[in-house]
Amino acid sequence: MILEIGEAYQTWCPMTRMEKATSRGFVNGGQVVFNRVEIEGDSKPGLPSASFCVADRCAMWRWLPSEDLDGSEARGYCGLAGLPLVAGGGA
Repeated sequence: MILEIGEAYQTWCPMTRMEKATSRGFVNGGQVVFNRVEIEGDSKPGLPSASFCVADRCAMWRWLPSEDLDGSEARGYCGLAGLPLVAGGGA
């Protein structure tokens, strides 16, 4: 998926690993790690902010070549799975 930086920061990252924490941030040693958790005591179940993409701060982030941009903001993608295909079958 090709994204602008702001969009990437709102996308879940499958490489995230964390331990379940209490509302005060405590974790139990030897606990299994997860890539998605609900934080105990959190009134809104969902993805903790620590599970989102860090985009250009990640070693796997790849920028879309400038010749592929149409005058819009710079975009990139997670390089974990290689270059994503876009509508029409081109890269």
